[in-house]
Amino acid sequence: MTTTPSRLSLVSPCLIAAALVSALFFNGLALSWFATALGLLLIWFTLNGVMIYRSGLTLGNRILPVFIILFWLWLGIGILFSPIKYLGIINFWWVGALPVAFLGYLISPDKDLLWQRLLPLLMLIGIGLSGYALYEFFILHGRANATFFTKNSLAAFLSLLLFPMLGQLLDPSSRRMSVFLAMTVFLFAFMLGLIQSRGAWIGLAAGLLIVYGFGFTRTHKNTWLAAGLFILLGFAAAALVFQLNPESGSGMVERVISLQDTERAGHSRFVIWQPAWRLFLQHPWTGIGLGTYFMAIPPFLNPQDHSANFYVHNDYLQIALETGLPGLLLMLSVFVVVLVLFIQALQRTTRGDGIRTEFLALFAALFAFALHSGFTFNFYIMPSMMLAGMLLGRFNILYDSIMQRPYRHLELSRLLRPHLYYPLLLLVSLVLGVYFFSQGAGYYYLNKGKRLVAERQLEKAHQALLRAQRLTPLVDSPWFLDADLLRRSAEVIASHPRQSHNLLIEAEQKVRAALRRNPLRPQSWYILGKIDEQRRPDDLTVRIELYGKALRRDPRFVPARIALARLYLQENNSEAAFTVLTEGFNYAYRHVTPTLLDYVALSMTTADNIGEHNLALQLSRRLTDWQPDLDNPDTTPTPVAPVP
Repeated sequence: MTTTPSRLSLVSPCLIAAALVSALFFNGLALSWFATALGLLLIWFTLNGVMIYRSGLTLGNRILPVFIILFWLWLGIGILFSPIKYLGIINFWWVGALPVAFLGYLISPDKDLLWQRLLPLLMLIGIGLSGYALYEFFILHGRANATFFTKNSLAAFLSLLLFPMLGQLLDPSSRRMSVFLAMTVFLFAFMLGLIQSRGAWIGLAAGLLIVYGFGFTRTHKNTWLAAGLFILLGFAAAALVFQLNPESGSGMVERVISLQDTERAGHSRFVIWQPAWRLFLQHPWTGIGLGTYFMAIPPFLNPQDHSANFYVHNDYLQIALETGLPGLLLMLSVFVVVLVLFIQALQRTTRGDGIRTEFLALFAALFAFALHSGFTFNFYIMPSMMLAGMLLGRFNILYDSIMQRPYRHLELSRLLRPHLYYPLLLLVSLVLGVYFFSQGAGYYYLNKGKRLVAERQLEKAHQALLRAQRLTPLVDSPWFLDADLLRRSAEVIASHPRQSHNLLIEAEQKVRAALRRNPLRPQSWYILGKIDEQRRPDDLTVRIELYGKALRRDPRFVPARIALARLYLQENNSEAAFTVLTEGFNYAYRHVTPTLLDYVALSMTTADNIGEHNLALQLSRRLTDWQPDLDNPDTTPTPVAPVP
């Protein structure tokens, strides 16, 4: 059966929506969903590739695509400078979800029909996420995050959706869906009020000023006022929820008022930004490597930082830190181009035009998203970047329609013969498809290996980790986990010295392979120290250095701190052990774990032995306070009391 543009316009929205839904479950760790989302987009690209060869490629405004491609290319070039190559490659597609979606939309044969059929699916996705978040909030009495890691990410995603829906509602030609659109706008506004993301509120307010400031017309005054009223009612309903149920959180008015005290409101951000800025100054041109922030930042962290340390909470600072000034400048160039196109299009349209209203709504969504990204990590949320890329693609197409410039029609069939084009298209698709599949499958076997280790099925765990190593050879996790597994196995068969020795040699080879792939991982240095302890139990010098390296990579890596302190205690050097232990007291630990309790218990015993009885008493109380928190991992992080 021959594929036609009309049939493709039915398939493409489903593929895009399915990819977006898959990306919603990718939280930075679940690479199976990451691979699924990109695999679906790859199918969409391949189908588009077939169609544009048959019907030709229509090219309109090219300045925005060129700058987006340049930014994406720099992300790829940055992989060469990264100390952790696999993170650079993954983030090339992760952050590159925006260029992928943008370019995919631009090469689609029937862009207007695709958008008309995609928009209702996007609306349903937003409604589904809202319903899930409401269930979490009202039934589970938890945080309204839906599938996202934080509520701020959900707010950014819904804000991106709200403005296109608002644009459709304000368009006189959308009357037959006006009731449904109005209810959707109200729901999204209600959710944004309920989530209480101040950054999202600032972005929303700025976006609404753009839409109403440049689009309001007296001709359709009632429609515009009604649409604004739906948004206000949504926020009013959210405020009423907090007023009727104060236990749900602080009121919306209090959250808004808190913005007046910028130092207090932004304190948690400032604590994160300062060490990130210092690290950026050390690598201003090439950056530290895309996606490596969470690995590189621990030695520079502020002890008061209670965050998970995955993101800088300022996308512009993180892009500059990871990709250098060229990456940041190329990104800002994209913003400048969008602004120039926006101004040019406004000069060619009049208030009341449906195309102007839609254009304003798209720009407002992107502007709100960009503004909000100065306070969070939107650029590292894959579904949000995919959605932003689609909106940016639609923005570019509307610009072409407004400016009415002649399109350039490129006949690919005149440049490449079918026997060259189709095999090349198939080859590229297969190579990328194999990569995406290997990432998803490797993650599956990695998790399977972890589960089997927990179940003490060591041989099966070893086989699973070997598969993960073969599927994702650049990823260090399967290597150092397998090394630790082999090390533990050597302990089990210690009564057979030859077999145990061979396992330890293999374990050392594995962990050194992990360090070649990722020299910043503290766990690998720690495991290498444990292997050395089994191979050369009488030589403490190497072990002290290895555990010290692990702590230099991450001062909060408690297992290495405990191991190093015990080495000093083994040498009867209680003062050195006490120093090592107390150096960790100034840091805030995100969750209470059995290992953290062991650390506090060892510190208490050591302090008591050297006469620091007051400190030992404080630590004893800390143990008592923290013990119940083991069953509640969501407890608020509490720093260990500092040395008096």
